[in-house]
Amino acid sequence: MASEYIGYRRLYGSRGCALAGRESYELTFPAGETRVELYLGPKPHLGVMVQSGDKYFVYGEQSVLTQARYDKDAINVPEAGRFFTEIRCSLPIDVADDLSARFRNKDSAAQAALLTEAEKHRPRFAQVADLVAGIVGLRFHRQLVLELRDENPYVERGPGDTPANFASSAVEMLDGITIREEGIAAMGALLNAVGQAPAEALEPAATIMRWLVLAWEERNSVAKFLSLFIPLECVLAGVGGNPAKEKARAERFAKLSSLVDLHGGAGKAELAELVRTLARNARPSLNERFEQLARAAQLPSCEADIVAFRRFNDIRNKLLHEGRKDVRLVLGSKGSASDPEQGLEDLVERYVSWALFQDTSVYPSHWRHGPGRLKW
Repeated sequence: MASEYIGYRRLYGSRGCALAGRESYELTFPAGETRVELYLGPKPHLGVMVQSGDKYFVYGEQSVLTQARYDKDAINVPEAGRFFTEIRCSLPIDVADDLSARFRNKDSAAQAALLTEAEKHRPRFAQVADLVAGIVGLRFHRQLVLELRDENPYVERGPGDTPANFASSAVEMLDGITIREEGIAAMGALLNAVGQAPAEALEPAATIMRWLVLAWEERNSVAKFLSLFIPLECVLAGVGGNPAKEKARAERFAKLSSLVDLHGGAGKAELAELVRTLARNARPSLNERFEQLARAAQLPSCEADIVAFRRFNDIRNKLLHEGRKDVRLVLGSKGSASDPEQGLEDLVERYVSWALFQDTSVYPSHWRHGPGRLKW
């Protein structure tokens, strides 16, 4: 067996940064079994990719497709003179002698195989890179890690020869939208009706819509997930739980109060106050409240929506309470009857629309409906 180094590079644009009295700084240190190499300066080891182009592409419209230029020596790219923070994490793996020999001879298939192995280790490497970037930003300055430029799995072949995977920014394909005259009329009627709503209805609705608009333009998956979940949580704040479960919960607290009253002893007053506090704070869970919302809306997808929300809420809890950032915006497998595809964005749009307007239609069918009333 032979040994080859695989790795992962994180490159940050360090706006406004420089080193006093030197051009660059390099440090190599271990983090467990991972070798970490930190570089601060204008010439990161794996170079820089400069990209330009539109974020969106619309059929029938002239758009500037993404263009990318990669240069191993960053001094040659248009952003020469800028400062970068490069974090490389790597470790040796055992590979077959034949694979190693072909890789050393620059065989493209062997190189692709090792890059695939590097990609498999991305979560492990990314965890170390998160730690290093966070320490650099927290203890020195956030501008050093202000702008994430690239994330690249790579393999080491020798000095100055480090094959890496580079990917351009995503371009979203948009539909061509034409609003008919009846749609224009519906828009005017709806907005005029909303404008007549009392302030106590408009303010919470505006909060919901602000987060929804932020979610639509957000590209970071974690930020998009949270920006989508927040408006649904705002809706659920006004939803109660299952009446039968609420009644049973109240009865249990009543029994607990009776037991305290009968057997509380010298600490009866304090225990009674504790029970009252617990009763006040014993709200139905988000899952229970969404189930009530879904059953009130009575959409054909009600049961599937309830299951999907529970799964999305589990992701939310792990993100907020455990710091896990492996979020998913779409669940299930497309075309699978046993596990149908469910998107968080679609789920949120449908139930926000129903909660505010008692109307589950969203674009494009929205333009075929008359104005709804702002219910919130």
